[in-house]
Amino acid sequence: MPPQAQPESWLTQKNVVSGCGLLEYGPFRFQRMRYSKQTVAIALYFSVYIALPATTTATILKDLFSVSPSADTILIWTKKAALCLYRELGQLELPVSGKVHIDETFLFHNRHKVFWASRDPVHRLIPAWSFSEYRDAVSCFNFLNQLSGNGQRLTVVSDGLPTYKTVVPIVLPGARHIVYKGFDHLPNNNVIERQHGWLKAPLRAFWGIKSKAGIVAYALNRILTYNFLIPQKALGDKTPAEHAGLGTYRKGSPWQSLMYYVFKASYGVA
Repeated sequence: MPPQAQPESWLTQKNVVSGCGLLEYGPFRFQRMRYSKQTVAIALYFSVYIALPATTTATILKDLFSVSPSADTILIWTKKAALCLYRELGQLELPVSGKVHIDETFLFHNRHKVFWASRDPVHRLIPAWSFSEYRDAVSCFNFLNQLSGNGQRLTVVSDGLPTYKTVVPIVLPGARHIVYKGFDHLPNNNVIERQHGWLKAPLRAFWGIKSKAGIVAYALNRILTYNFLIPQKALGDKTPAEHAGLGTYRKGSPWQSLMYYVFKASYGVA
């Protein structure tokens, strides 16, 4: 059996903040900042909600709003926003409907370049995800272990990666494991392949994210915004979290909701 202890370099959604150095950035302290919270909010619209690189966001702020925070400053704000979102939303237990698609993909050059993800096809929720350096059994074990507390007999759909065949019966002993053989085989993994594309597409505009904190902040901002703040027409104009019965976390538009939780975590008040 793969070991229970996680390698020091392992990052799951449960230990992601402490494991990547994101805690050193802390929440916002607007009374000590050179720029106003309105400027921060506009910057985070582009850097977090739209997922633009910090250099592009800095150019937009300078050209359209005549304020000039540096790209490094905006990158720090982006990391702070990720920490705030994680504190407010990232530690909630996410259920699955009884079926989950799992897959892994390589991000661009980064120390933790393997991204593991799951997707509930009914609620379109991302209930578990993680980073690792390798596609080995320990990495797969730590990823799938996040799904073990659902208390359901899951149907798990994956590709033919041998690690899944070994680890799924260990971590999810009651699960029915379906291995798809190709895109024309049903059920296939198209839903999670598209999810990978949604996560990775904005990264094409980035020169690179050099730190663990940077890539984790990017993932936190994308996934938590997707799960809790953005309604989908296919879900009856509900967010995945709402559709899964977790309650409503929206506060106006997705961007207004984002800023609500960033400010809430920073001020420590509702």
